[in-house]
Amino acid sequence: MYYSRKGIAAIFLAGIASMFWIMPTEVRAGTKTDNNNESGISKYLKAAEQGDASAQYNLGDAYENGKGVRKDYQQAANWYLKASEQGYAPGQYALGQMYFSGNGVPQNDMIALELERKAADQGYIPAQLTLGLNYELGFGTTVFQKDYQQAFNWFQKAAEQGSADGQCSLGVMYKDGEGMLPDYQQAVNWYQKSAEQGNPCGQNGLATMYENGNGVPQNYKKAFDLYKKSAEQGTNNAQYRLALMYKMGHGTASDYKQAYAWFSVAAASAYPIADASVQRDVLGRFLKPEDLSSAQALADDYFKSTKK
Repeated sequence: MYYSRKGIAAIFLAGIASMFWIMPTEVRAGTKTDNNNESGISKYLKAAEQGDASAQYNLGDAYENGKGVRKDYQQAANWYLKASEQGYAPGQYALGQMYFSGNGVPQNDMIALELERKAADQGYIPAQLTLGLNYELGFGTTVFQKDYQQAFNWFQKAAEQGSADGQCSLGVMYKDGEGMLPDYQQAVNWYQKSAEQGNPCGQNGLATMYENGNGVPQNYKKAFDLYKKSAEQGTNNAQYRLALMYKMGHGTASDYKQAYAWFSVAAASAYPIADASVQRDVLGRFLKPEDLSSAQALADDYFKSTKK
């Protein structure tokens, strides 16, 4: 499931632990191995006790998420700390996230920021992305006032390492003119790089540019195809825009059943588009009973497939 950037902020502000899933393709991407069973835990415990930082990180992850052991945040923080003290970037990042959330350690934004920066300075992409998003959106804390220049710098570092999420984030900043004048050409450039990696954020962003003719010639067919790819990966905005294109016949033949189905999926999102349910209900009045049943079955199939 891929959340919109507003959804990301809502998750953070609601206190859902850390920012691990803000960018599902890359964030929380330490050197992980299979630690879902007791034999795996025993193997990593021996290596961790001998000072292996990767094993220490994996044990921390196991305790934090209850993989093969009972969930224990204090044990998780303890093993992350051992990895962090050896300068292991994934351990620094994970421990920083625990300080942000207050799981297993006293909540402390300043310590969290210090750890995040240590990981980011080593080129650790998840830390760079997290810092960038915090600075871009701003969360009203003493350490994360909105700072577009800082956000841009961290996103750029990640993007230049090939991060599809970093590339999309740069696209957003160029498109919306965050801390700069809007630059649609640059937005298209970075969205394209991201989309070419199959990233749903990049696909959605590039689709928007083609739909509106910003930085590229308007092309509804390309917009439709990109929205569809992104929608199928769970992007709520893409699901809504895809439904509109089916409704209007932009880039595809007009199809009220498909439009109804995708409006339904967008309305059922964790952070639904405001009028998706209204659009769906209006279309429902134009469908024959048998077509409405078919559209509802489609919606159910799409919803299940995008949740995988």
